[in-house]
Amino acid sequence: MRRLSLGLPVKFAMGGAAIGATGFLFYSLINAFLPSVRIESPSVFKLYLLGAVAVFAFTGAVAGRLRHEDYRKKKEIIQRNRELSALNSISSIISKNKDQGKMLEEALSEAINLHFLEVMKRGVIFLVENREDGSALRMAASLNLDPALAHEEECIPLGHCLCGKAAKEGRSIISLDCLKDPDHTMRYDDMKAHGHIIIPIKSEDAVLGVMNFYVPPGVLPSASDMRLLEGMARQISVALKNNRLISDLESLSMNIIHALSSAIDAKSPWTKGHSERVSEYAAAIGERLGMDQRSIERMRLAGLLHDIGKIGTFDTLLEKKDNLTPEDIELIKKHPDKGCEILSPIKELADIIPAVRHHHERWDGGGYPAGLRGGDIPLMARALAIADAFDTMTYDRPYRPSIGVDNAIQELEYCAGSQFDPEMVGVFLEICCAKGMPACGKDEKT
Repeated sequence: MRRLSLGLPVKFAMGGAAIGATGFLFYSLINAFLPSVRIESPSVFKLYLLGAVAVFAFTGAVAGRLRHEDYRKKKEIIQRNRELSALNSISSIISKNKDQGKMLEEALSEAINLHFLEVMKRGVIFLVENREDGSALRMAASLNLDPALAHEEECIPLGHCLCGKAAKEGRSIISLDCLKDPDHTMRYDDMKAHGHIIIPIKSEDAVLGVMNFYVPPGVLPSASDMRLLEGMARQISVALKNNRLISDLESLSMNIIHALSSAIDAKSPWTKGHSERVSEYAAAIGERLGMDQRSIERMRLAGLLHDIGKIGTFDTLLEKKDNLTPEDIELIKKHPDKGCEILSPIKELADIIPAVRHHHERWDGGGYPAGLRGGDIPLMARALAIADAFDTMTYDRPYRPSIGVDNAIQELEYCAGSQFDPEMVGVFLEICCAKGMPACGKDEKT
């Protein structure tokens, strides 16, 4: 049986009326049993009494109403502060995580562990994946899922089961008990009663994925819960869209860089593939030095672009079979600075420009274009110098044939401390040994 719930204003008004009625009854009893007691102008007394009752009732009603409104507003402010705090936490997670998978995992964990949200500490985020056989939801992050459930829900076709339906229709879905819900078509052994709160992750008109939270059976989320979860979904949507834009731009940039690199190498069959090989050697040095992944990728990028300054400068020299003249050498020495001029308008490449400019510096200070010495030469440029020299020595040129891997390694060892950073040479030789290059085997035997 449902109880009748009365608001505070009604309670105060009823209390005032009850007091007034009691006073009027007391006055009537005095007149009936104590006739000797006379009150002059009883009508005036009654009027005062009724007025007092009315004032009390009205004041009580107003006070009760104000108290009720104050309580409701305080409760709403507390709830809003909770929501803002939770959304701020999600925003912080999104801003600090460049890795999309880690960002989704931390955002899901933050939402599930909110103490005022009644969930079962289980959840999953799916992202829409376009495939040849149609769009589907691919699991991108999960928390505390049963292994059997995780296997079943790894990939869900759009429109299939509750999550697929929410993604296809672009709307939130609440299921109080999935065992009794005909739309919950995905089942597994020992599946127990539970509910779902499924929120689509939308960007404008496109659905990027869904968030799925597991709740105890029969639990209906409040309006504030839904508002909070939908706010989180909007934040994740913006982050996903930004990540895709960044990924597309990076892909476009890399395609342009590879095109520039190919343009250099395409000038002559003698230099074909040179920039790609130098790029891989430089990245291997970065890995051997224990650099983080971003620094390794920047090393790789610098290798691709280290000779960009040769565009339009060395058409006659690339095919020259005679020894280079002093004038030819002076022309060659201009390509690092020319490369800087080409790359300087691209602010995203600012960190690799020093490597491009100084990859022909020498450890003893006899290089060009600035004559830097020792540790003053940027580390990335020191790595490029070795990678560039090794590849040049091990491939044919029109003015001389390759000297071979053995001799190239010996040349690096001989020039360590004069032309090249000796420690960097040691790192490169370790890479050569790891690749099983023949010179390393000979060194080990001696």
